[in-house]
Amino acid sequence: FQQIGIMLFELCGLSLSIGAYRWVWENYRLFDIDAKENVMLCYVCLMLGKDLGYYWYHRTLHEFHVMWASHSVHHSGEDYNL
Repeated sequence: FQQIGIMLFELCGLSLSIGAYRWVWENYRLFDIDAKENVMLCYVCLMLGKDLGYYWYHRTLHEFHVMWASHSVHHSGEDYNL
């Protein structure tokens, strides 16, 4: 059901991740980077920020029982998979 929900949000153009990243950027940004002048720095910061966001999202799935119920299937296979 988790994947169906994500697909529905993407089909409707309502991406939770974009909203979350925008909220964090508007409220907690430490500095601004001019993307035209510092392309590589901007790319690295975005990559690290995206990875940090995914880490906390995945950790949240492990910490709360309601979310773990749908996420535990990912960890219960006999063979390791992504």
